Amino acid sequence: GVQTCALPIYLSLAENKLIPNVVIVSNKKFDQFTDKYSNKVMTINDIALPIKDSFLKNQSDLVLKQGNYLAMPYSSMPYVFFYRKDILSKVGIDPSTIKTWDDFINTGNVLQQKTKGKVKMLSANVQNGDMFKMLLNQLGGSYFDNDGKVTAGDSKFQKAVVTLKKLNDSGIVFEGNGNTTQSLVDGTTVFAPAGIDFSSFLSSQDPNQKGNFGIVKFPAFENGGGNSVAYDGSSIVEINTGTNKALTEDFIKFAATDKETLLDSFTKYSFFSAYLPLYNLKYFNDNVEYFNGESIWNKFIESGKDSSEFIYSKNFEAADISVIKAQGKILKGENIISTLKEMQNSIKIEPQK
Repeated sequence: GVQTCALPIYLSLAENKLIPNVVIVSNKKFDQFTDKYSNKVMTINDIALPIKDSFLKNQSDLVLKQGNYLAMPYSSMPYVFFYRKDILSKVGIDPSTIKTWDDFINTGNVLQQKTKGKVKMLSANVQNGDMFKMLLNQLGGSYFDNDGKVTAGDSKFQKAVVTLKKLNDSGIVFEGNGNTTQSLVDGTTVFAPAGIDFSSFLSSQDPNQKGNFGIVKFPAFENGGGNSVAYDGSSIVEINTGTNKALTEDFIKFAATDKETLLDSFTKYSFFSAYLPLYNLKYFNDNVEYFNGESIWNKFIESGKDSSEFIYSKNFEAADISVIKAQGKILKGENIISTLKEMQNSIKIEPQK
């Protein structure tokens, strides 16, 4: 059977009963899961190695541990900026002129002047850590390095923190509180980061706004810099049940690579597969009527391909809590360097098995 990785799966594996052959694991929990159940997770080199280059590199790298593939890459979550073309056009702002985060902040100040403070530039989850992770991923950074050590002292981590604070202090951000898109729909903000599912939501739930929205990738940190963001996603793990190994591996390969099924999942459920040949299909070059006849999928595909692997490690959840706390202190004005150092020292690192 196939089950998703949640509490019942952990209990089943721990008690050695009702064990599924296949588990779909969130990438945030991948290292934690494979470490905790290392005696039950199968290596799948035989089916993964021959097609490893057919998947997004950041997803393929994530499931490769000490030379062995512990899972098949399954999905990714690329992010882009949705923006209000109609509002920006009315105030005479051309989004194509925004190349960097500094440009973005400066344009946000202009927008507030032109709308007399009624419209903010960006809706984002600044306080809960989501925006920080996007900025860090954009720079090719993570909470941890490949050896599992916390990276708070490196330049990427600090650059992401400084940029987040700039955004927060600029006054151009509307705090999303978990929902970054409603204010974009309402027209009280003009940019918001979101995934593919938001494009489906708009076209189905707000058809009267057809043509009002556009899609761009993130501003870069400097001219010509990287502007792709994608993190989390999922992987397919084979569990050692002692039965049906060949059938299980056939199923894993089918689930991860069958283009007809993956396209159906994309169109119906906004499921973004990690399987690259899927995106050679004509569908992904088609113009989308709701978005003024533009071909929008390429922005997501580029972000998926060009983004860096986000290294989670088994200690990610504990570290995430510490990072969010430190970020909150910094946004309130505490010293960046000393706060990050304190945070780094507070995170307890459990070694991988």
